[in-house]
Amino acid sequence: MKPCFSLNKRFLLFLLALAFMAACEQVSIMPDNARTGYDYYPLSPGQYRIFDVYRINYNFVGENDTSRFELKQLVESAYLNQEGDSTFVIHNLHRKDAGQRWKLDSIQHIRLNTRQLIELSNNKAIVKLVFPVNEGKTWNSNILNSAEADSFRMVNVHQPFLVLDSLYEQTLTVLQQNIPDTIVRQDVQQEVFALQTGPVYRIRKIFNYCATADCIGQGLITTGVFEEMKLIAFGKE
Repeated sequence: MKPCFSLNKRFLLFLLALAFMAACEQVSIMPDNARTGYDYYPLSPGQYRIFDVYRINYNFVGENDTSRFELKQLVESAYLNQEGDSTFVIHNLHRKDAGQRWKLDSIQHIRLNTRQLIELSNNKAIVKLVFPVNEGKTWNSNILNSAEADSFRMVNVHQPFLVLDSLYEQTLTVLQQNIPDTIVRQDVQQEVFALQTGPVYRIRKIFNYCATADCIGQGLITTGVFEEMKLIAFGKE
């Protein structure tokens, strides 16, 4: 009887060891979405973000065009593509203010995998984010299209950022363009993403300055665009 007991004991210990290793393996493969950065752009059907948008189009001749409106980005649906990546269909809707109905403006797609988040708009794929997120990380946003290389850079990772009256405790900023020249041409574009919220702020300043002898260096904008987007609502329908 004693050898039988010893055998059963060893078998029991063997089963416990297997269970322990399986548990450890499950823990190790579960991603930490906050650390990897997936939660900096959460996506699910029915989710929406509403932005206050202020835009100025600078014209060489005539008055500048100034507008303010609301933009709603609604995740209409989701599916898996042939590569197994999650693809989300985004409806962009706009209205002048809260007193008007939403009107569909455009449709775009966002593709997500373990390495990157890709925005597909007007048949052009742009790599908006890469994972895992790290301070100073750079990548070619045009790697998936035929345009020339365009370097994006990630800064202020896991840092707070204030939008209107809302303080987002953990955000990251993507510098999409950073040419602050005010003599000939300025091109500054950046976007801020908040943990468990997604995009919360975007600014574009693309200015061409008067560069003739009588006005160069005076900061006179001849053509260009200024656009600022601030998140005002986030939820799920």
